[in-house]
Amino acid sequence: MHLRVLAIICLFSVGVTLGATQPDFAKDVEPILEQRCIQCHGDKQQLSGLRVDSLEALLEGGARGPSVRPGDADNSLLYRHVAGAAEPRMPFGSTLNPSEIATLKNWIDAGAPWPEGTHEAAAKQEWWAYASPEAATWVGRTGFSAK
Repeated sequence: MHLRVLAIICLFSVGVTLGATQPDFAKDVEPILEQRCIQCHGDKQQLSGLRVDSLEALLEGGARGPSVRPGDADNSLLYRHVAGAAEPRMPFGSTLNPSEIATLKNWIDAGAPWPEGTHEAAAKQEWWAYASPEAATWVGRTGFSAK
């Protein structure tokens, strides 16, 4: 009888672990951070000294300490504040829906993977629209050329 109970508990725990899938950062996690967090915790404004636009910034945290403890969502300030387990509840004036909260929890519990080439790389990219114009010179029959 005890072996049967033990086997059922083991199978249940494996099923629960397999049920929590690792979110895709670019598709699932980054949009939440960009749409719900970055306006108050980004490059222009860092309330409580916190930025959420890079893993390094989340690991460093802000005035209350590190925001993410990879592999441990229950003790990560980011998760605790959006889940309402710590005050103030984030984001100010609204709440994340249960699916968004679960996505962040699963991401942190999975080790908070942050692939290279995501938000911080895009922020450093030099966009053509912001480049200073260059004067063109006439080079005969071949047309114009930049100096």
